[in-house]
Amino acid sequence: MSKLKRVSHFLVCKETFLLTQLIRNEDISAAITRRYLCSYNAQLIKLIFQYLYFRFNPMMTDLNEGFSNENISVIFVLGGPGSGKSTQCPKIAQQFGCTHISAGELLREELKSGSEDSVMIQKNMEKGELVPSIFMTKLLQRAMKESGKKFFLIDGFPRNLENLDAFSTLVGIKPKFVLYLYCSEEVMQERLLTRNQGRDDDNIATITKRFEASKSVYPVIQFYHSIKKLYMIDAEKSVDEVFEDINTIFHHWTKDSVELIAPEVFMDFDTIFHHGMNDSAKAVTTA
Repeated sequence: MSKLKRVSHFLVCKETFLLTQLIRNEDISAAITRRYLCSYNAQLIKLIFQYLYFRFNPMMTDLNEGFSNENISVIFVLGGPGSGKSTQCPKIAQQFGCTHISAGELLREELKSGSEDSVMIQKNMEKGELVPSIFMTKLLQRAMKESGKKFFLIDGFPRNLENLDAFSTLVGIKPKFVLYLYCSEEVMQERLLTRNQGRDDDNIATITKRFEASKSVYPVIQFYHSIKKLYMIDAEKSVDEVFEDINTIFHHWTKDSVELIAPEVFMDFDTIFHHGMNDSAKAVTTA
């Protein structure tokens, strides 16, 4: 099956699955269901066009050559801007011997390279918007391929369901589990304004947009929660306390098992994510 057919087939199957979940959830109205499906169909068309564009991008065309997902382990680390991903991930990588790949750093490196896509990346960063899913997936795939390693800690990705679909389809790897660093916007904003890293997107206007864009991760979080692969960490604690919680999770994990300690030991998912979420996020809740 061609890559384009795989993309289409995967998303159609995914839509059927999510529709089943919607039907089973009596709390979801018909209007919400229709709106969600219209949004998903638009996403399908968008992803196909993204694939066609990046399929013929010289930087992207040879990434599948020599890349094998066999015996590769991936752990996703998610959280809002300023939640502490860039602080905790290097510590995790050093402690447990995995290769840390930051989606944000890949974009900033690509921006500095002056490639054909640097203008697009710059515009998206200035607006606090995400780059196309397939483009981001290909950057990750290239980094994984060039590293020559088998155990990856990927932070800041996937940011939405479209990211998740693109990675699942094009890379074909399911994460062993997902860490979500929960932190309030007030705390994250204070951290971003005081971290003094000289980044162009660390200003009030862009930070506000980034907070709004980061909410697109809620359906992803709900999905991994529904299949018992999500571990939420209270990221408002001190750096050492947060790492201690993460350390506990990793020490209970082996590459042959994702049956870790009970997720509720850390943070209560329902209390946090069922407060103030929009309909698109609620629509992904499984029965």
